[in-house]
Amino acid sequence: MAKAFVDWLDDELRARDWTRAELARRAGINESSLSLIYSGGREPGRKICDGIAKAFKLPSDNVYRIAGILPMKPNNDETVTEIVHIYHLLNEDNKDDLLDYAKNRLSKQERGDKKNVRRVRVG
Repeated sequence: MAKAFVDWLDDELRARDWTRAELARRAGINESSLSLIYSGGREPGRKICDGIAKAFKLPSDNVYRIAGILPMKPNNDETVTEIVHIYHLLNEDNKDDLLDYAKNRLSKQERGDKKNVRRVRVG
């Protein structure tokens, strides 16, 4: 699991254009701890995963799963977990806006699906 975690870390660092030193600083962990994880000398623990989650602005559970601390979810839908995490970080006004947006998107999707059904019946 450590290789998968390191590969994931590398992908996240590249996406953010961060160095390991930058991650360590933002995560509040020692750079030497990251080096040990990269070299296979240490498994990532909860404290390190919590710091990485904070730095990447991800739910801790997602990082725990990638690190092998928690089992993967059966449906492995991390997007739902991330949306819930973001929702909890928002103030009440923004939570209401997010919910309104989601309802609007669902309504548009349903209207679009009905249009497609009509087209199929007519054609």
